[in-house]
Amino acid sequence: MNGNSKSERYLVLSDMHFGTEEVSLNDPGVVDELCRYISVNKPWKAIIFSGDLLDLNLATLTTALEGSNSTGKRLLGFREFIKHVLDRLGDSVSVENWIYIPGNHDYWVWNTLSTQVACLSVLSSGSCMGTIPPPLMQYKWQGNTAFISGVFPSSVRDSVIVEYPDHVITYNGGNIIITHGHYFDWSQTEFEDICKSLKDCKDQKDAVRRIFIQTAQYQAVANAVSFTSRTRRFIDLLFGPGNFKDKIIKFFKNLFNNASAVFNSSMRNKTIDTKQLMFIEYYLKYFRNYEAEPPTYFIFGHTHKQGSASTKDIPAVEKIYKGKDIRVFNVGSFLADEKYLASFLTVEITSGEEPKISLLNISKDYKVMQT
Repeated sequence: MNGNSKSERYLVLSDMHFGTEEVSLNDPGVVDELCRYISVNKPWKAIIFSGDLLDLNLATLTTALEGSNSTGKRLLGFREFIKHVLDRLGDSVSVENWIYIPGNHDYWVWNTLSTQVACLSVLSSGSCMGTIPPPLMQYKWQGNTAFISGVFPSSVRDSVIVEYPDHVITYNGGNIIITHGHYFDWSQTEFEDICKSLKDCKDQKDAVRRIFIQTAQYQAVANAVSFTSRTRRFIDLLFGPGNFKDKIIKFFKNLFNNASAVFNSSMRNKTIDTKQLMFIEYYLKYFRNYEAEPPTYFIFGHTHKQGSASTKDIPAVEKIYKGKDIRVFNVGSFLADEKYLASFLTVEITSGEEPKISLLNISKDYKVMQT
């Protein structure tokens, strides 16, 4: 690296699932090591939460934000986590922006904000419904307009940004797209393959709108279970990361062909494969309208499985961007597996150089290591 070059660093954290018992963030050792890493490597251009930050399907908003001791196991809340980070940093300007991209488990945050824009603000102004054509599919809020900023200390709130469905980092050689990744998951779009849906449709704009609505409908049903502890326990049994889920899946697999899709994401805990890469290309072209020049790098989460790949692995006949290979990275999650307690990534951009994307993990002995 040139000693005179200026670098910008981004930290990407995905699938933290605050509010659930299973996440490793309930272990003080994991939080201490993550906070140490953030402090040692400051300053940060942004800390980016790329979806499923709050688990509002398997927990309540109160538990996800404020934590809980009611289950006999202390659950860390997001508010306390932010306090730990800022206490360790010692200087709030060490992070220029805090960027939150809602995913599927915290879709409620996007739904609430978008309803305010497309419905409540329209009505309160005296305008007619439809003034902002529904559904609102992308938007950005900053500071006090994003209610979640109230979880942060007042000195930080103006630097909090909520945007959906993704965040773009621009550098001198192209773009880096960061999103959650639930739009690639056919279990959330009424089991429709979005590649096939978009390829075979007569009206691609209408097909994109339908897929967006299908995903929103899935989240509306999923969010409904969070109203009572009884339904949360039942859904956690089926959809949560516990071992009993696997028994349920196996049972239904024996009864019905592909019935496990009802209980388990088709992408969960799977490495990046050709199908996921194809979904990403379709997402970029039809959802984000990158017709001619797609991003050079693409980062997502959702599957809980950290890894990297390239769209060059897509068969030529299926490839959308014929002359462009996109480097793809999965952030990982804060659900411990047989190897790591947590996984995340960093992006470092130095003028005149290609971005450096590093896959990192917190090991079983509480050390941040290169994956």
